[in-house]
Amino acid sequence: MSHKVDKIVIQHKWWLKELKDYKINNNYLLIGSARFERNWILKYLQILPKDKIEKTNKIKIVYMSANSINHIDYDYLKEETIKYLASNNKIILKYKPHPRTNKLYRSLPNNVENVYKVNSLNLIKWADIIIGDISSIMIDVLIMNKLYISLKYLRHDHNELLYEYYNSCTKFDKIESFKKYINNIPNNKINDYFANEINKYSDGKKEFLKDVVFNNSNNVVKEYLDLL
Repeated sequence: MSHKVDKIVIQHKWWLKELKDYKINNNYLLIGSARFERNWILKYLQILPKDKIEKTNKIKIVYMSANSINHIDYDYLKEETIKYLASNNKIILKYKPHPRTNKLYRSLPNNVENVYKVNSLNLIKWADIIIGDISSIMIDVLIMNKLYISLKYLRHDHNELLYEYYNSCTKFDKIESFKKYINNIPNNKINDYFANEINKYSDGKKEFLKDVVFNNSNNVVKEYLDLL
């Protein structure tokens, strides 16, 4: 299609690198993602309808799934992860299928709620930890300053996410180290604990948002307006 259009808009350099494997014309522009423009995010959060999610003193975790089982390589490890979290008495786990399909691709333990009707941003606000396979919703997690855990052990070693490359999230190469991390979360001063954990990847998060999401632009929306 690239030879049938006047311009191609590409959000960041890594996407361009992927497209370079194909034959595209050279009349392209690198512009960031208007979806995550800060003023729009603030406005969206103001008008977002509220969902009723129960209050709890337990550690609140939302697992946000990809829209295809093919986005991970080791599905049996994902199943083991979900069963482990569901059986942990200090955790309440909710499972969010990708809204593009709303498909589960698996059966859930009885105590894990399928929150396919709940808005993703409300789930992010509610949660202490967001676990995600692969989705741009994790950008919202970073922008809303919540702890995003990427389970690298679900994928082959060479399948590294940009979130991981920029050290913008907490990641685990082994399921054993993930379980140890969860088991060692203290039962008191939870807010202070997670604030400290989030702070560990603050520099990587800033670099990721600047380089990938906004493409070093101070005003992504203005760049789109100038293009139009």
